Amino acid sequence: MTSNILSTIPNSEIVTTRVLNFPQELIFKAWSEPEHLKNWWGPNGFTNTFHEFDFREGGIWKFTMHGPEKGNYENECEFIKIEKPNLIAWKRHSKPLFQILATFEKVSENQTKVVFKNAF
Repeated sequence: MTSNILSTIPNSEIVTTRVLNFPQELIFKAWSEPEHLKNWWGPNGFTNTFHEFDFREGGIWKFTMHGPEKGNYENECEFIKIEKPNLIAWKRHSKPLFQILATFEKVSENQTKVVFKNAF
């Protein structure tokens, strides 16, 4: 099931970049360990129930995002590339279909640049 990361053009991407005041290893841990990820993943006000989180290339991540006012949103993803502590990429098997590429670049001992790319 594992596949390559999509090659895209800027018109088919949504990219967000932030510099966070935390070490690279800690940022990677917040993205790669479900006990941390479930607490912050998704839009403001949403909560998550993780059903499966097999953090390895080819591993599946199944979860439900619960809207703050109504709605449950089922998600199924597959991790396609992991390079600790620099990169996590996955593709969605549930609609809408796209890939995520998250990179973590050490800026200093206590700063990490995070680039979050949605590739359509």
